[in-house]
Amino acid sequence: MEVNMIPNYKAIALKYWRIFKIGMYIIIPIILLLFPADFFDKGTSISLFELANVKEYYSKNITKSVMHLIHFDFQQSWEYNKLGGIVAVLLTYVWIKYFIKDLNKVRVLYFNKRPVFTFQSRHWVWLNINKGKKD
Repeated sequence: MEVNMIPNYKAIALKYWRIFKIGMYIIIPIILLLFPADFFDKGTSISLFELANVKEYYSKNITKSVMHLIHFDFQQSWEYNKLGGIVAVLLTYVWIKYFIKDLNKVRVLYFNKRPVFTFQSRHWVWLNINKGKKD
């Protein structure tokens, strides 16, 4: 009786990719907080709208606004773009949502532990991945 001992490289790569993503969910906000608030204020813009000579658009300076907002420089954030607060809240929600989703997948698939937290909304429901369903 011969046993197939060839490792499944795709499954191994997927495992380490998911763990890498969880690390990036944690490291990227820390790096942005370590940068100074005016880190993105200098330099030339690479916005497609500005390259097409569009003068005013809703997303203008949104990165600068959010960067000042996470450093609690509310006045400068408001001056760059008034939508920075809304974008920061939505970005935080999506960031936390997908962090928890990936963390739950890793805990259940690789460590045989229960999910930390699940979102119960009509848009995203935790599926039982032990039965082979994908979300």
